[in-house]
Amino acid sequence: MTGLGVRAAGALLCVFVLGVVTGLAIERHLVARPTVTLIAGAGEHDRRMGELRDALDLDEAQVDEINALVATHQTAVQVLWEQLRPEVQAAMQDVHLEISELLRPEQRERFHDWLMSHQEAAAEGHH
Repeated sequence: MTGLGVRAAGALLCVFVLGVVTGLAIERHLVARPTVTLIAGAGEHDRRMGELRDALDLDEAQVDEINALVATHQTAVQVLWEQLRPEVQAAMQDVHLEISELLRPEQRERFHDWLMSHQEAAAEGHH
């Protein structure tokens, strides 16, 4: 390889590495940010809309427009969630298992009870 070829390969490698670093930085920034959504179960949506209405002093026309926007995207979000749900649940199960392994037996039992109470509340729409 000639000197020019080596420099070109080095430049290409630098661009690649820079792209990877930039991509990771962007991903970490986006993933690290907590997400709050207005797309939720009816009761949760109403609660969040009430909070948003109060925080932003929204008028009824704005609330109606936001509700219409949320409704138009609800199906797409639901379809995506159904596709991802098994992977998310498996990942959370792994986390729960690892946490359980760190606990003493009596803590493990309380942790299991705590998880079950939160799962029941989520199934009822309280979380």
